[in-house]
Amino acid sequence: MKTTGIAMLLTFVIATAISFSVASDEDKPDSQPTIDIKLTEESAVQIAETIFIQIYGKQVIHERPWKITEADGIYTIQGTMTKNAVGGVTEIKMRKSNAEVIDLRHGK
Repeated sequence: MKTTGIAMLLTFVIATAISFSVASDEDKPDSQPTIDIKLTEESAVQIAETIFIQIYGKQVIHERPWKITEADGIYTIQGTMTKNAVGGVTEIKMRKSNAEVIDLRHGK
């Protein structure tokens, strides 16, 4: 299944990035380590598509090409509507540093 392959690839990429990017705060011995995975635009799109498909189904792929913007360390990935489409598009916002999903919505 293509989605399973993408999910496995993303898991591998993120795990590898985390293993190379873990840094601890020397001044605060009780603090949690800081992780900066330096999420690329391509990886952000793969993660977004995986989430979109899980929530909205495979038909969400018809919203390609994705509009991708980055501001203040946050990627915004938004679908595009075809000319005669009715309804809205998917949108996700995620942190570039750790892939945390900040906002997920689908317009009406």
